[in-house]
Amino acid sequence: MEKNKIHTFYHVLNPDYILTGQLVAKYEVNLSSLHCDYYPGDISDEELFELWVESARKNYPSGQIEIFWMVQLIGMNFKTETMPFQEHFLGGDNFLSFFSYPTDVETGEPINWLTLPVQSPRWDSEYQDKGGFIEVLTGWKPGVLQPTVSIEALIQAARAKKHQNKC
Repeated sequence: MEKNKIHTFYHVLNPDYILTGQLVAKYEVNLSSLHCDYYPGDISDEELFELWVESARKNYPSGQIEIFWMVQLIGMNFKTETMPFQEHFLGGDNFLSFFSYPTDVETGEPINWLTLPVQSPRWDSEYQDKGGFIEVLTGWKPGVLQPTVSIEALIQAARAKKHQNKC
């Protein structure tokens, strides 16, 4: 993992606009934005997960649900961009549509997207990031650019974590 590596890149339309900092991968399991339909405290995390599972099973009969990836620059006012190599999702613009290929400031080597640290979505009393309830309930976190996850695997992980917390 590229923990604390610092990269530099520039805007393709304005090469004088240079950005330097730590890039991280952020993810969102599809359909996890359903939490937006509820106010914090209106529904338990477990109930929200059950509603998500129901929706996921209905929309993904194969049992594999898509994961959407973004890239963000830590600690700076930077619009989160779609991570490259996800044409199957949007088929459109991504980070490299707007910015040059990032390079390591120490070595000059191009970024290895697959080794970016994965930033967990926050799910607590202050923040309810999309999909955060899934990671909190299951303990599961995807590998960078993992395209899908098994709904059943997440259900089993949630059960195992609940059982572990009771012991």
